[in-house]
Amino acid sequence: MAEIKILIIGAGGAMGRSVAAIAPSMQAVVAAGFDIAPVNAAFPVYTSFGDITEDIDVAVDFSHYSLQKDIVEFCVSQSLPLASATTGFEESQEQMVRDASEKIAVLRSANFSYGISAFKKILELAASLLNENFDIELIESHHNRKKDAPSGTAEKLAESVIKGAGKEYSLVYGRHGSEAKRQPGELGMHSIRGGAIVGKHSVLFAGEGETITLTHEALSRDVFATGAIKAAHFLAGRKPGYYSMDDIVKG
Repeated sequence: MAEIKILIIGAGGAMGRSVAAIAPSMQAVVAAGFDIAPVNAAFPVYTSFGDITEDIDVAVDFSHYSLQKDIVEFCVSQSLPLASATTGFEESQEQMVRDASEKIAVLRSANFSYGISAFKKILELAASLLNENFDIELIESHHNRKKDAPSGTAEKLAESVIKGAGKEYSLVYGRHGSEAKRQPGELGMHSIRGGAIVGKHSVLFAGEGETITLTHEALSRDVFATGAIKAAHFLAGRKPGYYSMDDIVKG
């Protein structure tokens, strides 16, 4: 595996720091970082994309959705592949990234965990077997600083359930009130925010006399950092296109 030079966007955040810490063990050099505020690091960190002059192979983005226009414009102008894990995008921002993929290689994933990619395939199979006689509810838990809800990963897992079931569901985000009886064709989505939970996603299949719960839990941010660097290696030198972690899982 050839060594690559990466730019960490969101270098001062928890994920940015994790990527920087793990990079040397995965044949990756952090050439530079970007953040909206000054950051003390072992590599130069800029607050303006226009100031970045280092030689970079791939940009790794763990920042905020409000920065997407600037990030995309910078990467396209530099012909720089982009591995993006930022969540909370509006449809126009997703389209912006897809448009950019016609000019640069882009890998978009709400979750860089290899295990989550496998979990999605497991859920497709489970939903294909259980959708007729089981109610389905999805519960996601994250730390108390996470801004968006439900998580981008939860949304993708719901897509896997719907794909496996082969039918449409009405997504219901939480329930409250005196008339909250479950309606046919619902897929419940529930968010928990507390403490320092890294990330936990559970899907409950509830039947009349039995239940099945499938769960993926990240025990450390390192799993996401490792996946991000794998994505960076995958993108380095790759032709323009829109990729996902599924492409890495396939090999």
